[in-house]
Amino acid sequence: MMKRRTFMGLCLAAACAAGTPAQAQLRSKPDPTLDHLFERLAKAQAPAQARQIAETIGRRLARSGSDTVDLLVSRANGALAADDPALAIELLDRAIMLRPQWAEGWNTRALVFFALDDLTRAMADLVEVLRLEPRHYQAMMGLGAIMQQRGQVKAAYHLFQRAQAIYPLYDKSNEALEKLRPQVEGLDL
Repeated sequence: MMKRRTFMGLCLAAACAAGTPAQAQLRSKPDPTLDHLFERLAKAQAPAQARQIAETIGRRLARSGSDTVDLLVSRANGALAADDPALAIELLDRAIMLRPQWAEGWNTRALVFFALDDLTRAMADLVEVLRLEPRHYQAMMGLGAIMQQRGQVKAAYHLFQRAQAIYPLYDKSNEALEKLRPQVEGLDL
């Protein structure tokens, strides 16, 4: 049990550190357009406008820059549809090996691990996503959900707050914060 708590603490520390400016500079190729989109997302005034910006960000993040990696991810999605998660993980492993700096590859594999209830491996991949793209609000939400499921309410709340700061009109982060607020009120955050 102590090892598990230590691992979860290290994962949270890594995820929190991913938001630092020094870590943001480690991204393989800064994308000024993506930076601009995240700025617009934070300032969006209407939910429909924010969703449109978020969808554009999602499309940008989904670009691996490699036809081979795109094919592997497409086949992994096919394997998932055919209820073959082992093959999907193998294909995603290969995609990550070819493009280790592509955050969305790690995020996709984390989703598969989460679906298989392999929370430890899902957490490790989500931490890597946040190291590569510290503004990946969906990875923050996923990591927060795992922390919440494991009873780490303050850590989950902090991650949901970070996601909300990036995408203030995101229904999921706002709902998660509202749900956890009574549990964390009065706790030292």
